[in-house]
Amino acid sequence: MESMTNAPYLLANGLNGLKMGHGELQDAMIHDGLWCAFDDGHMGDGTSLTD
Repeated sequence: MESMTNAPYLLANGLNGLKMGHGELQDAMIHDGLWCAFDDGHMGDGTSLTD
């Protein structure tokens, strides 16, 4: 993505519709851009672990 401020929010199972209750929105920038798939954590958490 080119602009972090224009990243949308994602609604899981929004295509199929939601039943009664609440739907949880996910920030697309965190979910798709700033989340480490190898360590399953936020990319910023790794900066405090370096020497």
